[in-house]
Amino acid sequence: ETSTRPPSETPTEAGAELPELLDSGSDGVEGVGNLACSEEQEMPQLNLLEANHPHSAPADQKEDQEDAEEEEEEDLFCSEGLPFWEEERSPSASSRARKNDYPQPLSRSPSPDVQSERSWANSPIRSQGHNCQSTTTTEVAAERPRRKGGQVLFNLSHSDYEVVAQVAEDRGWRVVKSEEKAAVCNVHWIDDANIGDWLRKVEPWMRINHFPGMNNALARKTRLARNMARIQRMFPAAYKFVPPTWVIPDDFPDLEKRFGDNPESKVFYIVKPDHLCQGRGIFLTTELERLRQASDDSRKKNEATVVQRYLSRPMLIEGLKFDLRLYFLIAAKKASGESGLDLRCFLFRDGLVRLCTTPYQPPTAETRNEKCMHLTNYAVNKNSENFQQNDGEDDGAGSKRSLRWFMSYVGETFGEKERRKLWLKLMGLCMKTVLMVKPTLETEYDGAFPRDLTGGQMGCRCFELLGIDVMLDAKMKPYLIEVNHLPSFTCDSPLDEDIKQRLVKQTLDLTCGSLSSKDKKMYEQLVRERKEVGQATSEVPRTNWEVDTSMLDLPVYKDFERAWPPPEGASKLREQLLTIESRVRDVFKPLHLSKKKDLAQDDKPSYSERPPRPPARGSAAAPGASRQPAPPPRSSKRSRSAPGPPRCAFVLPPMRKNSPTGEVAPTAKNRSSSARPTRAFLPMKNVQLLI
Repeated sequence: ETSTRPPSETPTEAGAELPELLDSGSDGVEGVGNLACSEEQEMPQLNLLEANHPHSAPADQKEDQEDAEEEEEEDLFCSEGLPFWEEERSPSASSRARKNDYPQPLSRSPSPDVQSERSWANSPIRSQGHNCQSTTTTEVAAERPRRKGGQVLFNLSHSDYEVVAQVAEDRGWRVVKSEEKAAVCNVHWIDDANIGDWLRKVEPWMRINHFPGMNNALARKTRLARNMARIQRMFPAAYKFVPPTWVIPDDFPDLEKRFGDNPESKVFYIVKPDHLCQGRGIFLTTELERLRQASDDSRKKNEATVVQRYLSRPMLIEGLKFDLRLYFLIAAKKASGESGLDLRCFLFRDGLVRLCTTPYQPPTAETRNEKCMHLTNYAVNKNSENFQQNDGEDDGAGSKRSLRWFMSYVGETFGEKERRKLWLKLMGLCMKTVLMVKPTLETEYDGAFPRDLTGGQMGCRCFELLGIDVMLDAKMKPYLIEVNHLPSFTCDSPLDEDIKQRLVKQTLDLTCGSLSSKDKKMYEQLVRERKEVGQATSEVPRTNWEVDTSMLDLPVYKDFERAWPPPEGASKLREQLLTIESRVRDVFKPLHLSKKKDLAQDDKPSYSERPPRPPARGSAAAPGASRQPAPPPRSSKRSRSAPGPPRCAFVLPPMRKNSPTGEVAPTAKNRSSSARPTRAFLPMKNVQLLI
């Protein structure tokens, strides 16, 4: 348990003949993958417990098992090197004509992981970790002993999605459905409102698919509106992707001023209850009285309601209104010390395009109640008689389509430059939304989990997959609609199953690929070594998490493209995001990360101290005494942004009560301890004191 590599996993002489079998491939590990693929059919089916035990299987079966494990590892760590808008499309896919002269969608067949082995084999991160010319099969299997010594336990007691359970089982993990047995699981996947209860149970060697505070910061419509209003005061130009928003009943007076003396407005407003989802309770109106009634109802129920200006000129596909469901992954490499969370964010290059089922018309008094015309929610349109289910053969047909098809449609209709520009706008929208609440996530993270006695060596315990809904206007400008921290993984069609299965699989690859059943023992070992050696001088071996987090530094991993740290190719977006992150960190800095004031500032001259006592009338000044500069005049008005005086550090102004002889009374600073107390009265607008 204390050694980094068990004796049974050290390279043996059985791999000495392996380089002779790899001459056919250009790369050593590629040859190993081809060898494993050719022998996959001949590999015997072993018992799971026997396969995990290093001495239970014969030598030939053990060698075949290591080949199969190596093939799975290569499939796991491969990545595509080019963005999806630069991929080569097959001639057949681009030449097929669609009705109404719309561009042909891309092929929907899932691309196998082996197609990107070449880009991963040539990547610098892979070349640093392995020597391709001298690595044998036994060495590759020994470097990542994830399946040795037991199974990773996957808590699925609070999730009913079959696609999540299927992906976990395909990885060789054991799915736990019982809540009583789920406390010791390595990964907790929660898809209901019990997130807060499970956050307190997540130990440093565990992972959970939620960040503390994400629900209150972004997922609630009212909190999202409040945070956006706050950040728009600092960056009005960068956060224009949110329609004008009001939270009633608090913001109803400001909303009422927009109407003036008219009972109706020329623009439409869309009203969304904060506590409802799937399009329930949403309506359009132009009447002030209807908004007042909604405000009164919210006050009686002690609930908030969001009012937004309706986008009356949206972008249309085949005459139908639509929105985009983007999947945004948030992870972190470490979370210790004063550096906070070292975020790694990725935007999934595929998603869903959800269309309405009634042709769009600008809202009027007759059409404003047509939900299937104005609301793009899948739960609303799936019950319509015009809803067309996607059969999986064509991702550009039906009432639900893929984001990959839509980006291809934009490129063929408006050009590659516009497609690239739109993709960067979507990436910037998602990243700006997360940076807005980054200080909140850091504060919540440190107070939600049990204490990590290793100082953060086991890595960040959280990752989150957000579903961000975006709508485009007629000029193809994206607008943020809402953020879902519990996106649905229901697979009602082959299109859903294909997209969401790849999404969950690649999410677990990036965030939980280094987990092992021995992580708990490794954590206990690190705690013992830290106590024995001491925190200041302790040098402990690197954990699997620290070694394998290089995957989070990849600019592209399969269908994920990294959004933070910002991409190098978009210099303007990168500079803007770095400026926002720096400013937000300084202004909304959490209390536990605030540093004390620099001691050097105490040496600077301060005019807050009282001036020295002036000499009495008739007395000569001391020889050589220099007249001190007068303090600068203070402004009579104080800035609203300037903080007031501390409650426990109130300083009295100097007393200047003249005596009958014309002498100035001595100040409290220079008065001796035997001096007679003096009564001083201050103006009643401040306070009256008796000294």
